[in-house]
Amino acid sequence: MNRKLKLLNKIAKDCLNIETLEERKNDSLDFHDCSVWSIKKALEKAYETGRKSKERVNETVAKHLKEISQMYELLDDPQGIEQTKRKAFSYKKSAKTIEEWPNTITTEGI
Repeated sequence: MNRKLKLLNKIAKDCLNIETLEERKNDSLDFHDCSVWSIKKALEKAYETGRKSKERVNETVAKHLKEISQMYELLDDPQGIEQTKRKAFSYKKSAKTIEEWPNTITTEGI
């Protein structure tokens, strides 16, 4: 089960008292009565999770843009070239982390 489906299942269980979002081909298991306030709570939790995830991505991107700017300034200094190489390598490792952000979304802290 992928992370997105795990997250949706957790929200469904926590907010709607739905054990799983998997289709079970049984009306009593696949159809649920839910109050509008519990549906609202589930939607708010999903929205907040996405918003917080976006904030974390934006903070990471801003940090890397600042580092790139600093690396660019170091290129004017012959002694800064080695430091620039080290920062570029660190940035490359972190860039892979950014690609993995969709897989790190959680509802913790919400």
